[in-house]
Amino acid sequence: MNNLKYYINLINEARSHPDLNIKSPAIATLEKYKNQSGLYVHFNDIEKIGVNLQSKNTFGPYGVYAFPLDYAIQNYERIIASGIKTRKYMTILKAKSGINILDLGKIKRATLENIKNLVNTFSRKIKAQELTGNNRRDFHNIQITISSIARRIGRSFQSLSNSIFRKLGYDAIYDNNRMLNDNPNQIVFLKSNTFDILETVPFRK
Repeated sequence: MNNLKYYINLINEARSHPDLNIKSPAIATLEKYKNQSGLYVHFNDIEKIGVNLQSKNTFGPYGVYAFPLDYAIQNYERIIASGIKTRKYMTILKAKSGINILDLGKIKRATLENIKNLVNTFSRKIKAQELTGNNRRDFHNIQITISSIARRIGRSFQSLSNSIFRKLGYDAIYDNNRMLNDNPNQIVFLKSNTFDILETVPFRK
């Protein structure tokens, strides 16, 4: 089924039977904010939003992960099927003006070199491989090195990765190329003061 048609049907169903459709508050909220730049959708089990140091995510830095809002609208069915349906709340976030976002889809060799050089300062014995010119491979190799160093110095990969990118001056990482993990389009805010919360609604009520 076409994603857009599916989304429209969900909205119509929510409007016709708001008492029966448990996702109607979330759908109505997405509709209200669509086509606005700089907006993202975060799903969580609690209303409080912040960098969760107890996160079980092992494929990226600690942070607040979110989907671009318009992407979430266009891919609502796929996102729900991915496991998001178990979350209790949906929050609309707006990236603060002027924050420094690392776009992995547009990353330059010089940027990768800077990341590699900083990573190498955390250990005398474990060093990142020299860059190959393949951005995806090089970034993956850097992640492997961060993971190895984290184990050696007694930190989690998520914590060390967050520290490294923040030390480089980044406030968030945008990935639409599956370089952080399997999600095809996402942002991770590395600090809680880099976005504003516009609205939180129950997702399964």
